Amino acid sequence: METVEALRRSSTELTEPKMRSPSLSRRKSVGPEVGKVEMRAWLNSENYFPGTILYCKVVFRNPSAIPVTIAWAQVSVTGQYSADSSYVNLPTQTTEVTDPTQKSRTIFNTPNTTLSCEIEVPAKGTQIFMYSFQLPFNLAPSFKGTVRYRYFVTVTAQKSLLPIESLQIPFRVLNPASALRPTHVTCISDTTEFKIDSTEIYTDDCDRYASFEEQWPKALSPKYISPIRFSTDQHVSNTSMQEIVTLLEHLNKPVSINITKGDAQIAKLSLEQSAFQLGSVIRGFFDFANATQICHQIWIRLQTEETINTNFAKLPRARRPISAIVAEYHEMTINSTQTSFSLYLPVNAAQEFSTDLVSVKWVLKFEFLVQVGKQRSKGAFTLEPLLWTFPIRVLVPQLPPQQIY
Repeated sequence: METVEALRRSSTELTEPKMRSPSLSRRKSVGPEVGKVEMRAWLNSENYFPGTILYCKVVFRNPSAIPVTIAWAQVSVTGQYSADSSYVNLPTQTTEVTDPTQKSRTIFNTPNTTLSCEIEVPAKGTQIFMYSFQLPFNLAPSFKGTVRYRYFVTVTAQKSLLPIESLQIPFRVLNPASALRPTHVTCISDTTEFKIDSTEIYTDDCDRYASFEEQWPKALSPKYISPIRFSTDQHVSNTSMQEIVTLLEHLNKPVSINITKGDAQIAKLSLEQSAFQLGSVIRGFFDFANATQICHQIWIRLQTEETINTNFAKLPRARRPISAIVAEYHEMTINSTQTSFSLYLPVNAAQEFSTDLVSVKWVLKFEFLVQVGKQRSKGAFTLEPLLWTFPIRVLVPQLPPQQIY
């Protein structure tokens, strides 16, 4: 059972390291109450592109007055995908089922990298290790829906003759290319040699510890070969990024649309643009000045539509898009000639993407409550809904702002 121990703030102990706010951290105690060591791990970011280098800093802190020895410590990185069995038949391929209850399958799983053995943590002192790993290029974006893609770092350690303790730190993968063409998710064999490195950093001085935390290293010397040819996949990644930027520039123009019901004019909709980044605000404007039918109310929903590949969808409901509302707006417009709306696109929302199993798109759903015919008597008229869908693009030309993911 995981326990989190708060750091003591007395002057005789080491001060809490000053970490940069974007990094993710987890901590856990290793060992019994006497001779307990706090194991803590940070990632340099919470968002990564495929092919970039992930850094993990592992710190063992001994708050007691006696030295403590840790038998060993290891780090590994894992990518998994799973699906709701009531909607999806996962493809029959030779992938490892890592969790039978969740039916998760492995995308990649690095070998356990041993940071060190017989780690001596001095009294009131620390031992620090740095781990780096270059992510594979062909990764699906992180997503939590009917189909799930998840990635995490696992840090494990053990004191002699005591149970193994572990930390699991999730991180998020965003893939710009997956919005342009389907990402084919394949299992990377456990026998593959990944580009991994680790090093030990000795810091007995509190000031040196704090200064080291201020920035992350730019690179560590690689010990292993990348599992995919770097030149080819790096070229594809750079080309996709250029395509995304070009597409955003092309779609970064005002859009004006007439909303009609038959021959009747309902409203004129104007949008600032039709392509957005995560963290953007979608703004629109309605003009009812030239309407020939009165619009009493409008509902606007910003939502994702998750569509399962027909080759893996369970009939019949899985073939229909599965919608999830992200934001919505409602307004009474019976006496309005003009109005505007804004919807926030969350930073932690899913990007537009497509893989072998699923595709995720973004749409604006509009519902207009329109008066039909003339008013028969005071307060008596007929209302009919008018539904309309406008697709938008949600692209990732750069990593979004950091927040806890």
